[in-house]
Amino acid sequence: QLHDLVHKAAAGDEAARAKAWWNNHGRSIVIGIALGLGGVFGFNYWQNYQQTLADSASGLFEQLRNQMIALAQHNEENANAENPTSDAKPSAADNSLTDAGQPSSAAESDGTVSVVIDSKIETLIDTISSELMVDFRTTEYAVHAAFALAKTKLDGGKLDAAIEALQWALDNADDDLLRHIARLRLAAVLLAKGEADAVAKLLDVEPHGFTARYSELRGDAYMQQGNLAEARKAYQASLEGLTAHSPWRSLVQLKLDNVGG
Repeated sequence: QLHDLVHKAAAGDEAARAKAWWNNHGRSIVIGIALGLGGVFGFNYWQNYQQTLADSASGLFEQLRNQMIALAQHNEENANAENPTSDAKPSAADNSLTDAGQPSSAAESDGTVSVVIDSKIETLIDTISSELMVDFRTTEYAVHAAFALAKTKLDGGKLDAAIEALQWALDNADDDLLRHIARLRLAAVLLAKGEADAVAKLLDVEPHGFTARYSELRGDAYMQQGNLAEARKAYQASLEGLTAHSPWRSLVQLKLDNVGG
């Protein structure tokens, strides 16, 4: 009987200690568990949200791509109708929006283009691009939508609208490659407007793999400013940055020759 009393007393002490410990720590444990579960569910929700966002943006971008294809076909048909005896040639607008590493003739253009834009297609491109840039700006598709919008505006001779779209791409791209592409395309359009000073400031960055293109555009800017000596240096640097078999060497060499290189 004494043993039973001792056992009950010990059990009572343990229960009291457990109760006291729970009173001191139980709330923290419950909160910790809740936070942990909330973090798991929150992360899963965020992952699902991001996937849904990406899927929606992908669908919109596919619509945009289809409209760009339709616009290209429309432009080609117009070009062939105007000049049926020869192949359609790319305009300065087309060249200015080629890959960032390729030379552009936009700097030599007076900014006028002969492309006749289909207003219905242009409206659709405007609408889809704007939706991607506003509602899906955190996705990779938004910057590409800005590029598409800029090309459409440039094809239609709307240089200010093209500049706005490219500036948006430059400000919102989270990838170095896309920022370089946006900057180089923006510089080409600014040169088409004759804004050499703005181009010089815009290109005052490290080229990181785009040395030839940056140097060429700097040369174009110096040309517009009438600084032939610096233009020669820039074009020479551009040639040095191109491979021996680059198809773009002939254009840069021509520009160098034009400034007495």
